Amino acid sequence: MPLFSDLNDQMAKYRFRPDQRFGQNFAINEPLLERMVELADLNAKDTVLEIGCGTGFLTEKLVKKCKVIGYELDRNLAGLLRGRFKDEKNFRLIEEDIVFAKLPKFTKVVSLPPYNISTQVMLKLISSKAMFERAVLVFQTEFCEKLTAEPGFPDYNYLSVLARLSFDPKIALKNISPASFFPKPESYSSVIVLQRRDAPKVAQSGDFIFFIKNLFRYKNKNLSNALSNCLSQVRRLGIKDEKMRKALENSGIGDEKVSLLEPEIFAELFSRISR
Repeated sequence: MPLFSDLNDQMAKYRFRPDQRFGQNFAINEPLLERMVELADLNAKDTVLEIGCGTGFLTEKLVKKCKVIGYELDRNLAGLLRGRFKDEKNFRLIEEDIVFAKLPKFTKVVSLPPYNISTQVMLKLISSKAMFERAVLVFQTEFCEKLTAEPGFPDYNYLSVLARLSFDPKIALKNISPASFFPKPESYSSVIVLQRRDAPKVAQSGDFIFFIKNLFRYKNKNLSNALSNCLSQVRRLGIKDEKMRKALENSGIGDEKVSLLEPEIFAELFSRISR
């Protein structure tokens, strides 16, 4: 049965409609879901995190490969999922908000998260202690381009730095038509693959995330001026002004524009000033 017909049957049976409070756009493109599973390269030893299981179209494909931990906040959809997978030993449903949840252990992420929490989802995954191997995610194309942006490009921002420090991010499938979803989102989507890489210890630190986010408010200034402008925020982390000044002098990058610096430079600088 085509996924759109299946979705209509589910909506009639469980009496629900897509709820924009939860950012719901259900995937009805089966080849897209199959490609996501293929990109994840799953095996029986994996445990997959799925964020926003929805009607379980993707979940159904994942549980055939490995264990799945699925998060779903919508009570109607949680009831649907419980019924659909009541006899499925590979599926565990958690009815919590992923943004505030304490994540369990998992090895990979395969998911189509609600677009309205894209930033929160990425920050959650970046700071996760699970040290998962790979993530295959669908976001708006514009958001994916920010995650993969390199220094000097207009889209380069604090999320680019954080993503590139912990992962090798690559867009695997670009500009997926809005017709692949119901209801249709306003923009095109893309599949991004985040492959884990060796990262500096500070990359997952909440303090570093706070530091880099504030610094990039002044991305078009040189590093010295940007730090001066967010000095009050930096001081909240217990970083001394003198230590920061010496680190800048020793590094020789004070005159470099923030938006031109490689992610590793920010990590090294923060490591020096936060010791």
